[in-house]
Parts: sequence; C-alpha cells; structure tokens
Amino acid sequence: MDMAYFLKAAEICQNSIDPKPLLEYRLPYKNEIAHWEFYNWKSFLSTTKGIIQDSVCGGLEDWVDRIFQKTGYDRTFLYEVLRRYEGLIKEGN
Repeated sequence: MDMAYFLKAAEICQNSIDPKPLLEYRLPYKNEIAHWEFYNWKSFLSTTKGIIQDSVCGGLEDWVDRIFQKTGYDRTFLYEVLRRYEGLIKEGN
C-alpha cells in the first residue's frame, strides 16, 4: 500500500470517531459464548435466550471496573480511552 494513501485513510478514520463509545466482547455464559456490549454508556449481554441488560453504571471509574471485569483489559488504558470519549461528549461531538 502506498504510504500517502495509508496516511490519508488514517486521517479520515481519525476524524470520524463516533463520540458514542462501542466495545463488543465475547465471553462464556452458561453453555454458550455470549456477546457483551458497551455502547453509548450502557451495557448488556446478548445470549441465545435474549438480551440481559446490565444495571445502570455510575461514573467513569465504575465503567472502568465493569469493563475490566468483563474483558480483563488494562484499567489504565480503559480509563484513558473512556476519559477521551467523555471529553468528546463535553465538546459537543
């Protein structure tokens, strides 16, 4: 791939970040692999029996804890990413 093309594509991607964060993660649930989703500051588990809504979450640290519990992702990384998304909302993006 030509570097100029790559850089242009990266710029387009970077400028089109949706201010509503989305994370999808597959995890074992009973006898299946379920689909857990965090989107627009809400989360739920999608199973073959239906959707199970998570309880309402408080602030940023609560979301970091919940996402860490579901995914095992690094807490520092999660905090930084969610803080940036929260900043996008405050900027009106």
